[in-house]
Amino acid sequence: MGKDFPIWIKLNSADFVKEGGLTEEDSMYVAKKLSKLGIDAIEVTGGNESIKEVSENNLGAARTKVVVSKANESYFKDYAKKLAKLIDTPIILIGGNRHIDLMEEI
Repeated sequence: MGKDFPIWIKLNSADFVKEGGLTEEDSMYVAKKLSKLGIDAIEVTGGNESIKEVSENNLGAARTKVVVSKANESYFKDYAKKLAKLIDTPIILIGGNRHIDLMEEI
């Protein structure tokens, strides 16, 4: 594609499947490899707490209604912060971002 065409990837932080699923450790490994290969940006995503809770109850990854407040928004911010310490590649944080002041803080 050339240097003028940015390559981004959307990468799960984890998929919250108990056995054989993608873990945070797996995701960090993939992100580090992609960063070394020169990817231009990584968009962080994954299941949210409702998916995690449903998966832990062995019901699969069915989505439930999630009430987002400042206390639980930006679902993947902790993962993104850890990842930002490991790589120089820009990280795009999605998932539950609602309040501008919190987004600016992050």
